[in-house]
Amino acid sequence: MEHAPENTTKKSAKRRAPFGWGKKLVTLIFTAFVLVIAYLVYQAMTKGVGIPVSSTGIIEMDQNAITAPTTAQPTESAEPTESTEPSTSIEPSETETEPPQLSPEQLARQYLDEMSLEDQIWQMFCISPSQMRYEDGTLCPAGGVYFGAEDLTDADRLSQDILSFNEEAATPVMIGVMEEGGSVAPLASLGVTDSFDSAATYGEIGNTQALYEFGNLLGSQLSDVGFHFNLAPVADTINWYPDDLNDRTYSIDVDTASQMVSQAVKGMQDAGTIACLKHFPNLGSSAPDGDNDVSWRPYTSFVETDFLPFSAGIEAGAQMVLVSNMMVPDMCGGALMPSCMSENIVTNILRGELGFNGVVISDEQSRQTDAQSAVNIIEAGCDIILLPNDPAASVAAVIEAVNNGTLSEERITESVYRILLMKCENGIIIE
Repeated sequence: MEHAPENTTKKSAKRRAPFGWGKKLVTLIFTAFVLVIAYLVYQAMTKGVGIPVSSTGIIEMDQNAITAPTTAQPTESAEPTESTEPSTSIEPSETETEPPQLSPEQLARQYLDEMSLEDQIWQMFCISPSQMRYEDGTLCPAGGVYFGAEDLTDADRLSQDILSFNEEAATPVMIGVMEEGGSVAPLASLGVTDSFDSAATYGEIGNTQALYEFGNLLGSQLSDVGFHFNLAPVADTINWYPDDLNDRTYSIDVDTASQMVSQAVKGMQDAGTIACLKHFPNLGSSAPDGDNDVSWRPYTSFVETDFLPFSAGIEAGAQMVLVSNMMVPDMCGGALMPSCMSENIVTNILRGELGFNGVVISDEQSRQTDAQSAVNIIEAGCDIILLPNDPAASVAAVIEAVNNGTLSEERITESVYRILLMKCENGIIIE
């Protein structure tokens, strides 16, 4: 009984202890709450946004803001009610853009890729207007049509033919003529173009500006009628064969002829008509030998003189060169063969030595009854065969040559791409 007060005191102390720890716990929780609120207020103030408050006036805590604070940089003038999400309502006109325009190279490749082998081979033939339609009246798929003097007797018919060829062709055709001026000017005789002096007259005057103006005016008139290329200017120089060429050459002096040819090319092509140098390697150095024109001159003579006007025309930008049927044995290992069928003349000399990268067209083949000649011309490196005797038979012969391995498809593709590219670069083919 003497220790009762001590035991009472201990029991009272034990009852008060839990109350002391509870008070400390509450204090800690309250302090933590205040710190969290203070942190949120600080974050809100430094971010420049309002403090989210419930309808009862209690501050709402965003758990994401506490556990994953944003790292975005503060903005200078952000409004609390403005959304920072980008607008997704774009006007249709803002999304509609014009497709990129194809380059001439891309457009040519597009046309080429869509062609069958037969379609490609037809692109390599330039035929007469009378050959352009089959018996049922449908249009032949030839790549070009050439109006010779015999086709230019009716101006109205000429306009109708050009219009129909342009409208009906699946692949636009290249339309050509031979309007030299002087004695070779069928369109002037028809009243379609002006009459111009002969090439020899311009060469005698020696006025290169006058010749540029002639080429420019002629090219403009041809383009207005609907022609795309002209088998002119004559780049031959006469040293043996004056009767045939007569006044069609500019001069017997190769330097004068070179200047004239250069200006004629520039003037014509500046007006939108493709110029074609002829008759490589120089018909003026040949003479008739039976049914053929033959030059027995050595190759070195051609390099020193005959090639110079052609080189000048190529340097001036001529896009086409016509290779003649004349024979030059010294360039063909002693063989008598047409120049347009000689790989050495077309590929090694014209392309390799003179550096011509444009379209090579053969002289006319209307007297060649053997369709195999078309294969020989392509083998030599020509791109276009002018006036084959029988276009369909020639196309069939080329197809057979590809099938039996005489010609490769790559060889066909090489020429057809070159033709299509020229058409695209000159606005004959457009998107």
